[in-house]
Amino acid sequence: MKKLLPILLLGCSEYNLDEPAKFTPGESEEEEIEIGPQAPIAVAGPSLRLTKGDVVSPNGLDSYDPDDSNPTLTYAWTLTDIVEGSVITFEGNDTAEPTFSADIIGTYIATLQVADDDDIISENYAATLIEVRPY
Repeated sequence: MKKLLPILLLGCSEYNLDEPAKFTPGESEEEEIEIGPQAPIAVAGPSLRLTKGDVVSPNGLDSYDPDDSNPTLTYAWTLTDIVEGSVITFEGNDTAEPTFSADIIGTYIATLQVADDDDIISENYAATLIEVRPY
């Protein structure tokens, strides 16, 4: 019994390694597919470390829209994981670079979603880890 290796060739669905391909050049079928606007991609930047009481800015400036080389993006940052009991300052969460400060040592997670000029919201949630240290 011959072993068949499934390989997609133009005009072929199977190819037997012991026999020449049985297709005529130009037999392929082309189909046009219309692709609509794509969702922008949120990029939340690297993890951050800060000393208790200091201020840092998560960075969403690397977010982009694959449909537009110079997009106007709308930003929405959210703190999704915080240390219980901490007093947090998180301002400018609708900008590319909000400011963050916390009074309790621990790990915080900020997530980012972006929307483009077509009001399409990013399908990914980008996150950055913010570590508050004692010194």
